[in-house]
Amino acid sequence: MERHVVPTRWKSGMIEIGSKVFAYVQASGVDPTGDTGVANSGLIVGTEAAVAVDALMVPSMTKKLVAAIKKTTRKPIAQLINTHHHLDHTGGNRFFQGATIVASEKCREALAPGFPPVPLLQRFMPRFAAEFPKLKVVLPTVTFPDRMILHDGDREIQL
Repeated sequence: MERHVVPTRWKSGMIEIGSKVFAYVQASGVDPTGDTGVANSGLIVGTEAAVAVDALMVPSMTKKLVAAIKKTTRKPIAQLINTHHHLDHTGGNRFFQGATIVASEKCREALAPGFPPVPLLQRFMPRFAAEFPKLKVVLPTVTFPDRMILHDGDREIQL
């Protein structure tokens, strides 16, 4: 059997992984020191609108994500799903104005106290130090206890 080789670098962008289902992959790679803060996102394009999955961490990342979404579809983002409360998935929530932010009750509870203190973030991830003071917590407005299903025509998005 041929051994799978993990690339050391890859490009950012939208990749269609299913019918109208996209992964937004950030340029990154396997970094032995850790590539903390670099997460990925998703997009599901429906008949009337689209659903974004996770908002990434800092403004520069989220602005690139939003630009990639606009190149992928002209449909508005109706919902933004936060898969969990970590900063690299919720830091960009404020850039999805007009979208309903959906998350589990536990996610909202964990996010409500705010992000970690800026000096701590700057020490932990110096690569993004200048952007951390620009962060603003935007909480999910629709929550669910365990499971939720979003419907778009025949498509079900299970959370």
